[in-house]
Amino acid sequence: MRILFATDGSDSNLAAARFLLRLGHHPNVHVHLLIAPDGSQHDDGTFALNRTKEAIGDFAGNFTRAAFRADTTSEIADRILVESEIAGASLIVVGARGHSAIARFLLGSVAEAVARHASVPVLVARSPEPIAVEPLAPLTEIIVGIDGSTGATDAAMFAATVLPLPPGCTVRLVMVLPKADKIAPPETPTGASAENHDRHDAPMHHAEAVLSDLRWELEARGTKVATETVCGDPSTELIAVAERERAGLIVIGSRGLSGVERLFIGSVSDRLLWHAPCSVLICRPSSGDNEGEGVHT
Repeated sequence: MRILFATDGSDSNLAAARFLLRLGHHPNVHVHLLIAPDGSQHDDGTFALNRTKEAIGDFAGNFTRAAFRADTTSEIADRILVESEIAGASLIVVGARGHSAIARFLLGSVAEAVARHASVPVLVARSPEPIAVEPLAPLTEIIVGIDGSTGATDAAMFAATVLPLPPGCTVRLVMVLPKADKIAPPETPTGASAENHDRHDAPMHHAEAVLSDLRWELEARGTKVATETVCGDPSTELIAVAERERAGLIVIGSRGLSGVERLFIGSVSDRLLWHAPCSVLICRPSSGDNEGEGVHT
């Protein structure tokens, strides 16, 4: 697996580098470091490279690097996207925060632009522990938001079968239903009440069927899986589950069910990028919905 890790050497990006360690030690993982120097005349990216390698420590994979200079968020995002294509990356990793003084890698700008336009999954990484903490806690659970769409299913498959998760890590599939679907049916439905019962019970049955099918497919591939269905606002509920389970990663598709504000860029994913207590992985559907050209910030 080839990972493009874009960094400016800031502490937050070093925390993101530490997140790579939580994926486990995989010698077949190649990390291509794309370094944005701090802007000083004498900085060629060596300082950021050394800090990043120190943060990652004894990572078993291979490293290559490239450095570039850019002044605007669109230039940075464009370079990340181009470099990911050149490197043949199957995952782009950026930090949640950068050097605030030069407005690099700030949520709502570079990370969001890359997530919107990348042709591969984008992981906005946070480490829940300070860089100095040793040993780093392993990644034991990830949350995958499911809404019945192809994009959500693709996200689950990528997280469980492509991402180099450590052994024993649980993939928790979480279906979030609208609050209206939580209305309890009568105990003994008859006539009109039976129709009400079916109308309110159908979404729950559908959710259970979707989760059951996906769980069976992932477990057949050797993945440890848990499932649950919750009701409410998708971003709020996914964050609540992540906090309860102390998950290190939330995974969502970049496009969800059409006509519904669920699991797509501009709504749920934006709120997760800002408010999730852990890293967030945004996966594009396999068919790709690559409307438009370039990067707009």
